[in-house]
Amino acid sequence: MECIDCKSKCNKLFAKLTKAELEILNNKKVCFSATKGTMLYLQNSLSTNIYCLHSGVVKLFVNVGNGNEQIMRMMRADEVFGFGAISASGRENVNAIVYENAQICSIDIEVFNSLAAKNASLYKNLYELYYEDQNSSHKAILFYTQYPVKQRVAYLVYHAYKKFGIDTNGYVNIQVKRNEFANLVGTATESLIRHLAEFRDEGVLKTKGRFVRILDLEKLKAYLAIR
Repeated sequence: MECIDCKSKCNKLFAKLTKAELEILNNKKVCFSATKGTMLYLQNSLSTNIYCLHSGVVKLFVNVGNGNEQIMRMMRADEVFGFGAISASGRENVNAIVYENAQICSIDIEVFNSLAAKNASLYKNLYELYYEDQNSSHKAILFYTQYPVKQRVAYLVYHAYKKFGIDTNGYVNIQVKRNEFANLVGTATESLIRHLAEFRDEGVLKTKGRFVRILDLEKLKAYLAIR
């Protein structure tokens, strides 16, 4: 994938690079395909790369003991991750694993710093993305601690709809196992299934295996007081 032809430029991270700078980035980056289940990096590992996700889905999660995990985010195409490279510790605070087959570009932090020394927009854009990432996580934590399970389910479905869009059949364009869905909501799988059934009975959602379809967006938004 040629940087100069990349339409996303990872959420505009590299939008203000000159043609010459994009050529340098293109020659230095490493792009690769990764299949589902590929571990990209581990929690607390030293980080030397920033990643641009061009297709597929990457799951970010933390270890919480007893072999359990807490899912933090699902990254979609065109998003940037691997912010440990710019943190004070230089270590990643999450694990990253490929959730759906992905195309990824990896940029060494030294290459990034070299370009940023000549084009300050890189640091500005990267830290804006980092702030948005942290702010999003903070808002999610507040929501999950202040609202009941049913509203959290509604929030997650709405957020997935806004982030991943819908497929040709009208279903939210990401397939998540029920236990992982429950993990994201912060509840037991049985509780999640019960609330999904309630939404189905209310004519708000339709489920089919791992797929979720929004039947009445306004009713769903009403649970979140979204206007």
